Amino acid sequence: MSNPTKSKFLHRILPFFNGARSAVPSPNPLICILLPTLVALIYLGSLASDQFTCESQFIIKRSNSAGSALELGIPFLNSKTSTSREDALLIQDYLHSQNLLNLLDAELQLLAHYNDSSNDFWTRLSDNSSREDQLAYFQKKIDIRIDPESSIVTLRTRAYSPEIAEKINQAALNYAEAFINNISLSLANAQVNFVHSEVEKAEKELSQARSAS
Repeated sequence: MSNPTKSKFLHRILPFFNGARSAVPSPNPLICILLPTLVALIYLGSLASDQFTCESQFIIKRSNSAGSALELGIPFLNSKTSTSREDALLIQDYLHSQNLLNLLDAELQLLAHYNDSSNDFWTRLSDNSSREDQLAYFQKKIDIRIDPESSIVTLRTRAYSPEIAEKINQAALNYAEAFINNISLSLANAQVNFVHSEVEKAEKELSQARSAS
């Protein structure tokens, strides 16, 4: 059984709430667009730290001499040097690796540079970043592109100063060259060892054949 007093009360206040609800203005679409844009402009204009990019290009060429290591060279578009996309993909993985980050950090104090408190809060490396966070941050600062037709590799490095960006780029190239040369040398040594083992095997078989005759 309903309460008449309660019914009268609801009957009186419901129109008031309905009117109040309709009186709330809807968001202005122009404000919704302009406000975030204004905030972004203020951040970029007065708060964001400058970041600088250094770019280099190279291809991986194989020397004509047998067993020689791979060499990194600045490419020319009309170059007749043979290239290897597989080697370029190896370089791409290496340039984003934890091993390279460790080497660059030891040489250039890279993590300290990215974590410097003078850099703006939103783009610098967090103070309590984990090892995984540091690698993910580093990978965003190292951009590698491989041209599918020519296998030309474009390396871009970003830092908070042009000098550091250039040093990262040059050091990364040096370590990448050493990395691919070591792989080539290991393959060459493996081939030489295989040939030696086959020669020894053939000599042994020949000696056994002579002894049996």
